[in-house]
Amino acid sequence: MKKLMRKKISVFGKSIPVFVIVLLGLAVVSAALLPYFAQITGNVTVSQSVLFDNVDINGASAITEDMNGVAGNIFHEADHNLRNNANTWVLVDFASAKVGPAEKDTEGAGLTVYPEFKLVPTTDGDGDNDVGDEDDVHFYFGDEESGDMQWSAFNSVSFNYNKIDGPSDRVPHVNAWLRSPDGVTVLSISTWNGGSPNPTISEDGKTATYTKSQFVTSAGGASVATGYDDWEIREVRIQSGNPGADPSADSDLQVVYVSNVKVNDGSIGNVIELPTSDYANVPGAIVEFRMVYGFEYNSYPGEYTTTTEVDYTGIITESGVLITDTS
Repeated sequence: MKKLMRKKISVFGKSIPVFVIVLLGLAVVSAALLPYFAQITGNVTVSQSVLFDNVDINGASAITEDMNGVAGNIFHEADHNLRNNANTWVLVDFASAKVGPAEKDTEGAGLTVYPEFKLVPTTDGDGDNDVGDEDDVHFYFGDEESGDMQWSAFNSVSFNYNKIDGPSDRVPHVNAWLRSPDGVTVLSISTWNGGSPNPTISEDGKTATYTKSQFVTSAGGASVATGYDDWEIREVRIQSGNPGADPSADSDLQVVYVSNVKVNDGSIGNVIELPTSDYANVPGAIVEFRMVYGFEYNSYPGEYTTTTEVDYTGIITESGVLITDTS
């Protein structure tokens, strides 16, 4: 090495030590090594999973519903719809905030706002399913603060309904799922027992209540009135249309709005599950609703403003587990 450091060569008329030339050569060789074996660049353009009125958040400006009327009345505007284009059923929550007249009812105590879900069964089959007339909405227990789903003891199911068209003696069916005390077994139950159910109707004709004894394990099957005392419930599907009838001859078709679904004495709230677009009950693949604004008779006069957001809550896996973070 000492000899190399002493030895010099002439390059373009200048004397340069040989060891410098060696180092330069090493540098050239090092620079020729591969920095990697392959490089992958991903450019992904995604579309919105849940559409509101068939457009995404970029295609629709905020909707404002302007109404005028007298305190004590109920107001509503046009129907809206939610469509889920993802390949997984999605839970969403309707969260409303309200403000009343300044210095009078700033928290909007005189106003109640909630979504009212529209069930529109159809006589048109989907080609693969000859009995495809029923429409349903899937309600889940939900904690408004955390969004966590909750299992609860089961005694009854009630809901408000507002018939728009169809037979006057028809009340929507209810399908539900019970979980065994050990959390292992899930049982499907229904109020449909081969004919029209017979719920208790409130005096004002607006609320229907099905007791536990009116649910069966299958059409013509055993009642769940006994033997399921410790079983719990988490999901309720309100359904309009006769699931066992020929859609071309179904006399039970009824267009109806449902809201304020309750199990026992507790409100389920407004957490609903949106099926995928290939859902077997064709009308149920699109969830239709309208916002309802109800005022107390002694509400302060003035302008009330509400803002309702449809928020992502999570997904329910096949094992019944709620997942709120899918990243």
